[in-house]
Amino acid sequence: MSVGKTSLINRYANSEFKEIMQSTTGICNVETIRSIDGSQLGSSKPVTILAKLWDTVGQEKFDSIPKRYYKGVDGILLVYDITDSTTFDKINYWMKQIAQNVSSIPIIMVGNKTDIESLRAMEYQEGKNKATELGLEFYEVSAKSGEGVNEAFDQLIIRALQNSPQKLNPKAKKNSRKNKVVLKSKKKKNEKKAKCKC
Repeated sequence: MSVGKTSLINRYANSEFKEIMQSTTGICNVETIRSIDGSQLGSSKPVTILAKLWDTVGQEKFDSIPKRYYKGVDGILLVYDITDSTTFDKINYWMKQIAQNVSSIPIIMVGNKTDIESLRAMEYQEGKNKATELGLEFYEVSAKSGEGVNEAFDQLIIRALQNSPQKLNPKAKKNSRKNKVVLKSKKKKNEKKAKCKC
């Protein structure tokens, strides 16, 4: 069962949800421009960011595919499905994979699908306790309703920028009327909607 990573990215980047989405079988990336609270970044004004979001496969048989994409990653959203305990049980596995490939980057643990409360298999406190054990921040969200999605992604971006303050590029400030931060790559100005580049 899918934990809903693609749906979460689609909700965050495009403010939309599709009931049926094709399962990811490789790597997709989406670029999105966001305006986030600058108070945690030493700015009294909102900070505009160009973020690149990578959607990786979540099945062990494909675990060799994402490894090359760990290089240069700024932060990780670790997602499980609150209606499927087996996805929660794999958190330790993925933390081990992350530890083997990257270090000293922010990781936020996310329990998705709070809109299906009647099918909940993992309680909020179980997720919270696991995140505390691993030293991670924790959110429960719903890609379908949008609840908590912006908060989780925005917080990951803020933590990534706090971890790598050089990303707040002075040159970007000169070339924009706002504080503009570029994470990973450029985006065409006339691109209306972020699409998965599979």
